[in-house]
Amino acid sequence: MTNRPERSAPETCPAIQPLPTVRRWIYIGIGSLSVALGTIGLFVPGLPTTIFLIVASWFFVRSSPALHHKLISHPRLGPPLRRFMETRAMPRRAKVAAVTSMWLGIGSAIAMTWHAPLLLHLAMAAFAMTGTFVVLFCVHTLPASATKTVTEPRARSSH
Repeated sequence: MTNRPERSAPETCPAIQPLPTVRRWIYIGIGSLSVALGTIGLFVPGLPTTIFLIVASWFFVRSSPALHHKLISHPRLGPPLRRFMETRAMPRRAKVAAVTSMWLGIGSAIAMTWHAPLLLHLAMAAFAMTGTFVVLFCVHTLPASATKTVTEPRARSSH
């Protein structure tokens, strides 16, 4: 046995170090915009919800722990976000809904802008294909038995 000095864990994760004030406010703004888009996505076909919430979570965890906690504790927005954070996977039903609504939304947008340049339509189709690829092949499928288990967020510390 060697006499190694004990290494203490850092107080905060290096990825979550305090940000300069301007960057912190920019992150809060982007996170807030992402929450707004994710909320709109609940009602508008073709506009995803969970991905915007994941983006918001990423920005909030780096800029405002209070807003991050509020987001993951939200009764409607929190459960799918927490499920993704815990499992890095989506239920099959959510994948089908995401891909279907994405293509319906893109198809509708292309139909409504039929007079727009072909390049715009190709760009929309490329985004939809990229999103489809990510959902189907990069995000794991959550087994049906695991879709109900989501842990509740821990209470925030008072310091």
